Amino acid sequence: MKTITIKIPAKVNFTLDILGKAGGYHEIESLVASIDLFDAVTVSAAEEISFAETGILCDCPAEQNNAVKAARLFFENRKGGAAISVEKHIPLGGGLGGSSADAAGVLLALGRLYGAEPREIERLAERVGSDVKYMLYGGCAVLRGRGEKICKVPCVKKIPLLLLLSSSPVNTGECYRLCDEAGLSPVNGTERAVRSVIKGDIGGLKRSLFNGMEGAARQLNGEIGEHLEALKNAGGAAAMSGSGSAVFAVFCTENARDDAYRKLFPRYRDKLIKCATLV
Repeated sequence: MKTITIKIPAKVNFTLDILGKAGGYHEIESLVASIDLFDAVTVSAAEEISFAETGILCDCPAEQNNAVKAARLFFENRKGGAAISVEKHIPLGGGLGGSSADAAGVLLALGRLYGAEPREIERLAERVGSDVKYMLYGGCAVLRGRGEKICKVPCVKKIPLLLLLSSSPVNTGECYRLCDEAGLSPVNGTERAVRSVIKGDIGGLKRSLFNGMEGAARQLNGEIGEHLEALKNAGGAAAMSGSGSAVFAVFCTENARDDAYRKLFPRYRDKLIKCATLV
């Protein structure tokens, strides 16, 4: 029986701008980048779909898992099945793209096992979730629309990061609802961040970080504001990823990042993760 294992990285949002709503969906513009924190998705051809998970376990039913949803969509119009196993290291509910990464890994593996065309895999990815198509390829990119419109950005320098995880997730739907109530105006600051990444100007990127959902997420999770301040006080430029609840800080050097880690570790311990962007 042929088996394929694919490692899919997490992502962070260096910028996240809410531009408005269209067709019932929020339109965004976001500079995202893959980081060196991975889930490993193993898929074997089988007669029916089965799912197993190790590492960080999700407490949702398998039927609601994006990896299972992706498999079911793949077999919607073809015979066969898949035995899916996910070795999970990407924290849950942090805005780091973990569930989308698993769905992308399943689709990539199934595409190879069953000989599906890349365009079919992309179409299925869009049906699973807004950023699953991006997670198929990863890298540094600007996402627009619901996240399905992808413009790749060359990233010439590895960017040291420090993640700080929250004890509880943020409900994305509720976060968007609060953003709507606040009547937010677009920041239109993503292009400045893109220019900094292309030039390898980490200092410029630090000055360009923003997340239009941060205010709403702070209302839903009090740890977010505290964690952002802690990272800033440790010397980083801090922002929230996605709709939270994870936050991160950008540093110009690994030494500066490691110094901040040592300062914060006695307080936050396993909530802190040292990582970097993938070049």
